[in-house]
Amino acid sequence: MKTEALRVAVEKVKPGVASREIVEGSDQIAFTDGRVFSFNDELALSSPVEGLPKDFKGAVSGQHLADFLSKSKEDTLEIEVDGGEVVFVGKKAEAALKLVEEIKIPIDNIRMPKKVEALPKDFAEAIKTCSYSVSGDMTRPAFTGIHLRPHLAESFDNYRLTQFTYGKKVGFPDSGLLIPGSAAVQLPGYGVKEYGHDDSWVHFRGEDGTTFSCRRIHETFPDLDRLVKGLGKGASIPIPEELGEALSRAGVFAESDFAHDTLVTIKIKDGVMILRGEGDYGWYKERIPCPAKGEPITFSINPHFLSEVQGVNKNMMVTDKAVIIRGSSFLHVIALQVAE
Repeated sequence: MKTEALRVAVEKVKPGVASREIVEGSDQIAFTDGRVFSFNDELALSSPVEGLPKDFKGAVSGQHLADFLSKSKEDTLEIEVDGGEVVFVGKKAEAALKLVEEIKIPIDNIRMPKKVEALPKDFAEAIKTCSYSVSGDMTRPAFTGIHLRPHLAESFDNYRLTQFTYGKKVGFPDSGLLIPGSAAVQLPGYGVKEYGHDDSWVHFRGEDGTTFSCRRIHETFPDLDRLVKGLGKGASIPIPEELGEALSRAGVFAESDFAHDTLVTIKIKDGVMILRGEGDYGWYKERIPCPAKGEPITFSINPHFLSEVQGVNKNMMVTDKAVIIRGSSFLHVIALQVAE
């Protein structure tokens, strides 16, 4: 078996490996049917490994296996089971990990259903765009997810909302499917092409056969269509060309553990846009010209998001309630308050 084939497959399922055993087997990677599996109660992943014996079955420490493969210089590896250990044999070196013969991961309960449907080509872009409005507040579970509807994906954190309309309608239920944002943000890296769902899971599959399953959130998602209709009309404000670079500078000081949680405060007053990024280690402020009229406003935005959409839309609309940024496929709304 080629080492690279196993390493790539293990890296694909690694997001499902917990750093400690949250539920039985959640810190392990399992082998069976020529595939590797992981499960952490929110995510379940599976990937085929060319050359992996289909009759090899068991589980090992997921983190140790991933670390070993990332450092191994062997081109090929043979797998042997010896006295409660799985031994990886190369030409120059061998390594052994404790083998758990009884797989604790509920593999048979988390399977890609027979009925699957194709995803639109822009599905990954939809997930990435909506990830900027996902909340981390676990007391409001619905706000921590991305809501998948037949014609669009959407997210809402009670301060920002995003809707992304697919280029092609999908077979999601009319009531929608709500999946954890923390899991969904990883989907764009898997090249998923089709999906299926059951009462507990939403399953995605890529061209290489890797499956990515997210546990469903059974909560009522707010009616964002109604909120969007109530925004009203506003004034169009040009987005300054130099805003992107200024945001990248402010974002350095506002960085958080997760890029999607990074926020820069923007104040528009008297024809000037004032950016402020602040974090645990300091702050940054920059002023750039902005030909805007009306009452002063302030709002906070993810600098990565605004930098990405700046090439799509040269203007943003400001109402008495929000800042609205539209693209050909997306709508992003940020609540604002009158600046002092």
